[in-house]
Amino acid sequence: MDIWKNQSFIAKLYSSKKLILLEPEPPQGARGSIKNYYHFLFDLLLPLHGLMKKADGETVFAIRHFGVLTPYLKNLFPTRILVIKKSDSTENLTTVPLIGMNPRWVHFSSRRIEGFKQDVVRILDIPPEEPSDKTLVLLIERLPPAGNYRKRANIKGGGAYRRSITNQDELYSCLASTLDSSFELRNIQLETLSLAEQIRYFSRARMVIAQHGAGLANALWMKPHSTVIELNHDRRRLNHFEILSRIKKHRYYFYRTDGLHATIDPAHLQTWLQRHLGNL
Repeated sequence: MDIWKNQSFIAKLYSSKKLILLEPEPPQGARGSIKNYYHFLFDLLLPLHGLMKKADGETVFAIRHFGVLTPYLKNLFPTRILVIKKSDSTENLTTVPLIGMNPRWVHFSSRRIEGFKQDVVRILDIPPEEPSDKTLVLLIERLPPAGNYRKRANIKGGGAYRRSITNQDELYSCLASTLDSSFELRNIQLETLSLAEQIRYFSRARMVIAQHGAGLANALWMKPHSTVIELNHDRRRLNHFEILSRIKKHRYYFYRTDGLHATIDPAHLQTWLQRHLGNL
């Protein structure tokens, strides 16, 4: 069953007013857990958004507690999501798969992404961007996961344990010296921000520079035709954000790094930026 038939099928089931337990699963051929932020966005929130558009406006959806990202779901849909705790019985619930929409495996339009973005911004009551004479550039710093996440996550050793830029401060200084005064450079740590704060930052940013990782999924909140610079060691296999950028009509650039824990040569990066982006 494809994703569109899956959503229509579930919407019709809910017309019976019975509570049905959704079991998120990746699209055919894909892998990933919704405990990861990238898969949370694309394999849960995006198909759930489509399902809610099809189902009656009073429909309540049940889903099992899936870890530290569960509160994000409750904040977005407080009256339409029933979280089933591990200790709760599900014997009397009909279980139905909710097929994910990982853009590496599922084709969908930029219009669908923009509609999703607009609804999320409205629900979270994120204020419109304030006028500014500076262009915001985000540099993402990866942090080790918090202690509670390391204990509860099913994917151990996330964040900077899996990948890192070993000279992040030097990278920031290089960018600060390369960008002219019309740019505002911010080094941000996504692990310290709420979902609404992340959306606010990326909605305002016109350029993001980041190592490959789930945080780059936030490129979906950026305005179309923004710039995404991914620091990555494997473009062929890890092309998630190149595909997302193509959907969003962003300008995507790949800067090759040496392995998972990479040291960036500031002089080389500076020359590379000027060659690809001109005088900044």
